Amino acid sequence: MNRKPLLLPLVAAGAFALGWFGRPQGPPAPARRSGPGPDYATELRGRFLIDSAECAGFEFVGSDYAIWRNEITCNDPDTFYLRWLDRTTFLAKQKHPYDEQHSPLLWVYSVDHYDGQTLRLRELWTGTGPFRDELQQLRRLPGEPAER
Repeated sequence: MNRKPLLLPLVAAGAFALGWFGRPQGPPAPARRSGPGPDYATELRGRFLIDSAECAGFEFVGSDYAIWRNEITCNDPDTFYLRWLDRTTFLAKQKHPYDEQHSPLLWVYSVDHYDGQTLRLRELWTGTGPFRDELQQLRRLPGEPAER
């Protein structure tokens, strides 16, 4: 009797079982925020306007919540949940999708520079096509206290 046809499915099933049951169990580990440099999740607070704009920009309410105001619809801001991936990079997830049939929009930003008054965010391109990352230069709204 030829044992090769029987041996191959047994080896494949064993490899699958080792891979499946050998994987880590439970929720994923939280992102590490150790190492040198500032932790922007705790430092970014207040309202920042895009250079040459009157109301467009971010308002960082807390480490997990931000508001975006557009220049055209300043009185109708968008709200975002923030998830900090490390000390300088965060994921912004739209709190209220446009409708129930679409998933919320996501953006990935990295803090390129922050000195208490000037904030430079790099929007990391995650879509398709030959687009590049985009830099946004923002300034603290006059009258807002610096947190540093």
